[in-house]
Amino acid sequence: MFSMPPQTTLVNYSEKGKSNALSLSVNKQMAVLNMRAWNRVGSAINVGLLRKFTSRDFKLFTKVSTTYTNVTAAIVAGTATQIVDTTNNDGFILQCTRKMGLIGLTVSNSATGGTYTFEYYNGAWTTLTTVENFTNFSSTGDKYLVFVPPHDWVTGDGAATAIDQNMYAIRVLHTTAPGDTGSVNAIWMGEFLDYWEGVADNVAVELLFDCERPFVLDGGEGIFPYFSTAAAANQFGAFYSQWE
Repeated sequence: MFSMPPQTTLVNYSEKGKSNALSLSVNKQMAVLNMRAWNRVGSAINVGLLRKFTSRDFKLFTKVSTTYTNVTAAIVAGTATQIVDTTNNDGFILQCTRKMGLIGLTVSNSATGGTYTFEYYNGAWTTLTTVENFTNFSSTGDKYLVFVPPHDWVTGDGAATAIDQNMYAIRVLHTTAPGDTGSVNAIWMGEFLDYWEGVADNVAVELLFDCERPFVLDGGEGIFPYFSTAAAANQFGAFYSQWE
């Protein structure tokens, strides 16, 4: 049942796609009837609407040779954690309970150069086709990996490694190592609810849900837009109600 009348929100969203534009406290639910995102960049861009996963839904493992180390807790806590080293074919694995389509990392210590590959597991590690990726860690700040989840993606990696065999995995390797180590101090992941290419300037994209079957946001989750080009004038709006 709805515990409060429906409400609307409309906010400027200056990021590419990181912070929640609509969020919910733990032990609550929200019924979302409408969500939309406006492109105000000045030219056509790609736009998406996503559900943001909670930190309990994802993991990050470093890969050093054949050793895998879960460093999720430290990064979620905001601690700068090394995930890139100076050895060829080391790297890291990102995992989630559901098929994510956006992964964000905040690089706190840059690593010069290097060549990176992106793979998913479908019975073998397979090249991932990306919409956007970080070509290297040569600068600090937010980095994005955006992709359409492959239809043949399966959980685990089919091996007796330390990663979670019940979660979907993306493997990032520096096949040519950078000149020094690199660290991150934030991670976030999202599931695309929809994605639009070539959205014209001053045009909004929108998702509508039946009042009898609204989009349900569980406690701790959030909704956020993705804009392939960030701008202070971009906007997000929603029509929703608390649900218990």
